Amino acid sequence: MGKPVVNDVVKLTDWDSSGWLQKGGKKPGSRVVFVFASKVYKTDEGKDLTVFFIPSTAYVWDEDDPWNAEEMKAWIKEKGNYDPDAYPFDYDECVDLFDYNNEIREDVLERLGIAKYKDDIIAHLDDIAPYGEETEASM
Repeated sequence: MGKPVVNDVVKLTDWDSSGWLQKGGKKPGSRVVFVFASKVYKTDEGKDLTVFFIPSTAYVWDEDDPWNAEEMKAWIKEKGNYDPDAYPFDYDECVDLFDYNNEIREDVLERLGIAKYKDDIIAHLDDIAPYGEETEASM
């Protein structure tokens, strides 16, 4: 594991900073935008499978040839126009692990070979949920 993620938002200690992408925050006063977090799980076949997390869901990218965090970062940077309203749901490669009722899709976990990590996936999604909370700025 690389460098752990330490901030005022997440509480779990097994997040690896190499599996995170945030944009902005480099200039004084600029806002940091959370793009995704990820965690690697071992499938039932012993292969590494990266699960990506955004505040509203967890997903795998391209079930036939699953991407890792570095591939996702490169693709987002290559596009150069990250659109939080389109990503990840407007892409066919997104395999959502949760349904529209925010219930985990156990059939998808079984198909991917990561059903044994159900509780861990839910815990990690809950851990990053604060990134999706909106706050009102006083004027």
